[in-house]
Amino acid sequence: MTAKQQTRIADELKAGPSFEVWVCHNRQEAEPAAFHALMCEALKKGGLDVQWFGGMTNSTVGVEIAGPDGPVKRCG
Repeated sequence: MTAKQQTRIADELKAGPSFEVWVCHNRQEAEPAAFHALMCEALKKGGLDVQWFGGMTNSTVGVEIAGPDGPVKRCG
């Protein structure tokens, strides 16, 4: 993730309401850990309350959104 991408994510998030987001990453490899750090920084700069809840396995691919349905899980 570039600095420009981080800024874009943060700026878009600042335009909306703040909310809590729980994140995790594949802790077995350096690249996911580095991306996780950059993404968390962008989310925090965007005003979100970022929480950590563990790690994914090597077989996990993509993004998981868990929890009850509600307005904070909608995209767009």
